[in-house]
Amino acid sequence: MYVIEHTLFFAIVPFLIVAVSLNFKNIINNMASGALLLSSGKFEIGDLIETNGIQGIVREINLNYTKIREFDGVEIKIPNSNVYGSTIVK
Repeated sequence: MYVIEHTLFFAIVPFLIVAVSLNFKNIINNMASGALLLSSGKFEIGDLIETNGIQGIVREINLNYTKIREFDGVEIKIPNSNVYGSTIVK
């Protein structure tokens, strides 16, 4: 079995925790924002909204993103953290 020195272990573990935390920060932020959007009822699927300079019809709301179909037919997925933190015009 491998023996790892305590100093090496205590030097590597905090670095790994910070690296993993930074990678999951956006995912956790989007999921929390998605839960708040879904429970708040700010808008629903089928609503015409404008957010972040994008105007269109809400096609999907999930924990990670909100999908909006613009008037030209293009569908855009906006991270929920961006939607929740911005002004929404219905």
